Amino acid sequence: MDSSNVNSLLMVCDDHGRLFCHLDGTFSLGFVPIGTNVVLNSMVKHPLRPIFVGQPSILRGNSSDICLTPMVIHMPLLTQRSARDLAALSSTARELMWYAIRVITEMQGIWNGSESNTGAREFGPKWIGLLETKQKEQFGRAYFYFLIQ
Repeated sequence: MDSSNVNSLLMVCDDHGRLFCHLDGTFSLGFVPIGTNVVLNSMVKHPLRPIFVGQPSILRGNSSDICLTPMVIHMPLLTQRSARDLAALSSTARELMWYAIRVITEMQGIWNGSESNTGAREFGPKWIGLLETKQKEQFGRAYFYFLIQ
């Protein structure tokens, strides 16, 4: 298992003034509105607290002006274990859901069939018809015994 992203925070700015944060690079924590036409050139984390300081620049046409006032982003929930537990549980739930969807899709393909394969629902009536025909040929009439437990 790759653990290179554990205890990391991926931050991505878009051109609509939002800073998206992802715990361990995968679990989305939502976004922080930073303002339109604002991008963060760099981001530094406080060594002990969940405070991030970034250097914003304001885009004006084809040029950008660097703002001397740093942008401070405080994320108090990162100090609690519940954020990491929620990330792990939601990631597990997401993987289980994708697995269930793949299994259901595959089962539907097996039952209904595809262009290259006949579906399993077609075998039932054909098999019973073939069995009836064989019994009539060999014994003169068809007998079916079903054991239900």
